[in-house]
Amino acid sequence: MPTAAELLADPDWLPHGVDVRTGALGFVRIPRDVQRGMTFLADEYLPKSAPRAELTATDLRHRLSPGRPQFVFHSAFCCSTLLTRALDVPGRVFGLKEPATLNDLAAAKLARAPTQRVTELLDRVLSLLARTTTPGEAIVIKPSNVANNLLETCLESRPQAQALLMYSQLPAFLRSIAHKGLWGRTWARQLFQTLRPTAAIDPGFSSDELFQQSDLQIAGLCWLMQHAQFVQALARFGDTRIRTLDSDALLAQPQQTLLAVSEHFALGLTPEATATIAHGPVFRENSKSMTEGYDRAVRAEEHAAVDAAHGEEIGMVTQWVQAVAQHCGVPLTIGAPLLAQTR
Repeated sequence: MPTAAELLADPDWLPHGVDVRTGALGFVRIPRDVQRGMTFLADEYLPKSAPRAELTATDLRHRLSPGRPQFVFHSAFCCSTLLTRALDVPGRVFGLKEPATLNDLAAAKLARAPTQRVTELLDRVLSLLARTTTPGEAIVIKPSNVANNLLETCLESRPQAQALLMYSQLPAFLRSIAHKGLWGRTWARQLFQTLRPTAAIDPGFSSDELFQQSDLQIAGLCWLMQHAQFVQALARFGDTRIRTLDSDALLAQPQQTLLAVSEHFALGLTPEATATIAHGPVFRENSKSMTEGYDRAVRAEEHAAVDAAHGEEIGMVTQWVQAVAQHCGVPLTIGAPLLAQTR
């Protein structure tokens, strides 16, 4: 087992698990090439044989460079995993897909753990996630959408960092929920419970009224709460630090989008490199399962099938959420679109 100093110096030791009370961090050793092949950096995807270690708060006092990670926050089912995989260029850019430790800190914040402790631990975790294997390597961190409550704290903690906020249009989000059947509808209700306590809006529904709402109505409220959160962050930090990206734009203009992200994050990807990525295998695979034969056309066929089965409900819920948004004063257009900045 390595010493604390050796572990902290090795980016293959991924922070994984945090004890907010004591400040200790758990670690799991996963080589970078293995991380690249994982859907998410979460327990269910970790190699069972991966070595583990724990460092105490005292061990973690070794000074670490804060690094300059860039952030992709998202509202789920909006191709954020696809984008992070597309940006991952060995030796130049490394993408971290939904590190579980950020979920732990988001849950601690939701549970009203002391703000200073959460902020200190987040700073420590971001420094660890930002470690590089080669000089000049850029780090892009894509937290899970359940960690969106860390968005503003991350940007406060890293004043030099930029953020990209990814989302899909409301009908597309509802379509994704309906496509996933019972699992998707259950997931939406669980997400609602996570978002509601700290939501930037309050539509004013009573518990009885919420109980009577359909699964897709609850999913629509989730979309709106995340949307309002992004609007709030953009208003605070401005479009120099935050840009937004609709998933439809990524799928329609992959090379232009990758170039714009590279500019926003200062990744240094060339037009030739982004063209190679845009026409490469990553855009012909399912970004979650990494199976081949899944592209924009297949995605469109899936959406058409969902619309045939659930189109009427999706249309009604879309109109309902739009009315709720108007009532809450939330603009349906976030602003600061990424592609408006391309040259």
